[in-house]
This record gives sequence, structure tokens and C-alpha cells, in this order.
Amino acid sequence: MGRCARVLSLALLLAVGGCATIGDMAGEKRVFGGTRLIGKELGEPASFGPCASCGPCWIFDLPLSLAADTVLLPVTITLAIIKVTPKDTPKDSDAKEK
Repeated sequence: MGRCARVLSLALLLAVGGCATIGDMAGEKRVFGGTRLIGKELGEPASFGPCASCGPCWIFDLPLSLAADTVLLPVTITLAIIKVTPKDTPKDSDAKEK
């Protein structure tokens, strides 16, 4: 394989890889959301990004989404904690009055 073909193959792999994580970060922003999305959509055609045009794209996307999800773990864990924390917690002054 020539150098140009290898460079194009690598560029294609990087363009396709990680699209599940990108799709999840654009939407729900879940912990390991891209990896979960691939697991959920195995056997179904993908409905987002460059993977929408190729069925077995998850073979390349899974390891790259797993790596991207791992890198984004501090962000997604923080967002998960913020979502779970109640926003309307009573203040100390409100609790003392009751």
C-alpha cells in the first residue's frame, strides 16, 4: 500500500472513529455515552454522523469512542453529579424556621 493510501486510510479512520461519543456529547452527555450508544445500536443502523452511511462502522468507532469517553470522564462525571444534585435544596435559614 502506498504512502498516500495509508494516509487517506488513517484520515478516514480518524474521521469516522469516535462519532458515537461526539453524538452523545452533543445530546445527553452521559458517562461513557458513546460506548453505551454503540452497545445499544449494535445490529441497528447508526443514525448519526459519518456512521450513518456505513453499517459495520462500529468496529472502528468502538475503540476510539472508548478512548474518547475515558478522556471525557472528568467532564461527564461532573455533569452527572450536577444533574443528580437537587437544585431546590432548602437553605439553612429556611430549615431553622420550620
